[in-house]
Amino acid sequence: MRTTIRVVSAWICMMWILSASEARGREDPFALSPPVMTRPNEYGARIATNLRDLQDASGLAWLFEDRKAARILGDLIGKWKEEYTWTLKHDRGLIEMNARIDDFYHQLLEDRRRSHRELSVLIRSFPRTKLKPVLEGWLRNLLYRQDIGFRRDLKGLDEGQCRHLCKQARSIHTLEGLPANQVRMLAWWYRDTEIRKLTSEVDKRIETLTPIALRRDSRDDDEIADTLDRYLGMLHHLKLRLMQERTLPYEKYRTLSGLLAGLRYMDTIVHACRLTGLNPHTMISLFIQESGFIHQRVSVAGAFSVAQFMSIALKDVWSFRDRIEGSVQLLKGIDSLEELKRSVRQDPRVAIRVSCLYFRRLRDEVAVRMQQHGGEANNYLQNLIAIEMRAWHKGLFETTRDEDLFEKQMDRLYDVLGLGAYNAGMGNLIKTGKKKVPWAALGFPLQIYETRNYVDGILDGIEFIDRVQHTLSEISRINYSGLKKLFDGLCRRADMIGF
Repeated sequence: MRTTIRVVSAWICMMWILSASEARGREDPFALSPPVMTRPNEYGARIATNLRDLQDASGLAWLFEDRKAARILGDLIGKWKEEYTWTLKHDRGLIEMNARIDDFYHQLLEDRRRSHRELSVLIRSFPRTKLKPVLEGWLRNLLYRQDIGFRRDLKGLDEGQCRHLCKQARSIHTLEGLPANQVRMLAWWYRDTEIRKLTSEVDKRIETLTPIALRRDSRDDDEIADTLDRYLGMLHHLKLRLMQERTLPYEKYRTLSGLLAGLRYMDTIVHACRLTGLNPHTMISLFIQESGFIHQRVSVAGAFSVAQFMSIALKDVWSFRDRIEGSVQLLKGIDSLEELKRSVRQDPRVAIRVSCLYFRRLRDEVAVRMQQHGGEANNYLQNLIAIEMRAWHKGLFETTRDEDLFEKQMDRLYDVLGLGAYNAGMGNLIKTGKKKVPWAALGFPLQIYETRNYVDGILDGIEFIDRVQHTLSEISRINYSGLKKLFDGLCRRADMIGF
């Protein structure tokens, strides 16, 4: 009897699976590929991954300018993206999360038009737990301003000071009577935090919904397998590094997490930089600094998109588009300023392309102004830079001609000052410099404290990205004994005695 029941049960299960697959194979996220639990870099005969990781691995190939690997991974992505199109389009969880992200994004854009009174009413509807980090910081700063670092320091306050602190703390706690800047900060904090959280959840859900298991059936697949092994292995190591959040310096963690989020856009960045003559690493670090590659973020000041544009920047690009290198190709299909604004808000790839044009425009303006207004002081500055950078690079670029090195360092200077203009605006940079001498606004590192920190952060990011291929490589994970064995093998291959 039990045997009969088992046979019937197995037959029913099999028929249910077959009927479900025949009805609509794409409704089941695992109908095309079984759930994958294997670590991405432990393949054997089977390569286990998912669609999101394939896209990110392709981004690494673009970042390292490995066109052959990018083509191989691009072909795989195209096939599996088509297979999972229906699943990703109809998954209820993804639909709901993306709708919430879009809602928060549009609310952030609208908040700039809302009055202080409207926002004051609005923030009271937010969950108090979401606002606590900001409120906690404000309460703590109230005490710091009175040089209070310990509880016993409160005893030294007089009645007037206690009354003043109590009134301010009560306003923060009740959210009543807050000044406009604090009200806007709370509204921005809540929406921006939710967008960052939901964006991370979307990526995790896509990974869950799109498992991929590839089998190595012949020697012809070895090239594909080796490519996957290399780039999925580096991607896996990148994720492991991010798990060390508590031990990594903040700047490195921010660069790594931003890089991971931006890998899906690397093909667009490389293409746009190729057309505009820019360094892709500079633009990658800029996007990490501006938005962490989250397109739906809006700053407190109202800058929007992955590139954190103000409307005036888009007007500048549109007005000077005929003078910017690469604009014909990168603005193809956009026929008006309004269409440009709409496209930038909707599509992160358009925002990336336009950002490259804007940065190229600022960089060119820097070069022109240095040539026009520098005079003898400008020549002195250039010679000083060349001498200092030559001394710093001595021994590293001994075969490089002085004029080549000088040109590279001047390009670097234009990049630095272009980044300053991107952050503060060319006009503000020039106004600040006029307080001293005519060319000081274009001398570095910038007289504006916030902008100087902004530029320093991007330069640190560029330096880290320049080394990231080695940082994520297999060699970086081998200890001393492992390296010794590796070189012993090399020595034996060369018919030399090991060390």
